Amino acid sequence: MVQLVPMHISDGFYLQAENLMETAFPSDERRPLQAQRELIGSDAAFMPRFIVDDGAFVGFLNYWEFDTFAYVEHFATEPALRGGGYGGRVLDLLRDEIACPIVLEVEYPETDFARRRIAFYERHGYRVWQGHDYVQPPYGEGKAWLPLLLMVNGTLDDGAESFERVRRTLYKRVYGVSSESVR
Repeated sequence: MVQLVPMHISDGFYLQAENLMETAFPSDERRPLQAQRELIGSDAAFMPRFIVDDGAFVGFLNYWEFDTFAYVEHFATEPALRGGGYGGRVLDLLRDEIACPIVLEVEYPETDFARRRIAFYERHGYRVWQGHDYVQPPYGEGKAWLPLLLMVNGTLDDGAESFERVRRTLYKRVYGVSSESVR
């Protein structure tokens, strides 16, 4: 049975999660490992989870719970297990666990991989938040600003005010920058 288990640095799965983080996400799309370690347990809104199936490590899911929405920051399964249905089961578990809309970032559909990722999320009830420009702030000095799309599962208003509230929250709480910092 697939479970989302709270992540602790002392857990035996932690090094597997770090290794997966480094292989699944380019440097510009993640914090340095030490900063990630320091975040765990230091902010009540940050919810890092191991994805576990019958006691075995499958992957990890890092998300944030805010007042009016949740944000999936990182989500990855072990390469050998991809395509086995774990991703969909995790998204279903998360939707059942969280009572508010869920937001996540995706690349523009400029590659087959990006198009498949967007289609995967759409099959699980997410939609691209159309009509709004979004740029992911850098995770640290020397890292890039990344133009991305936001996807939403749930009932967030499509209007500019709702989008700006989400963007300001992400910029301040997740990335530590002001929303006026957009390049």
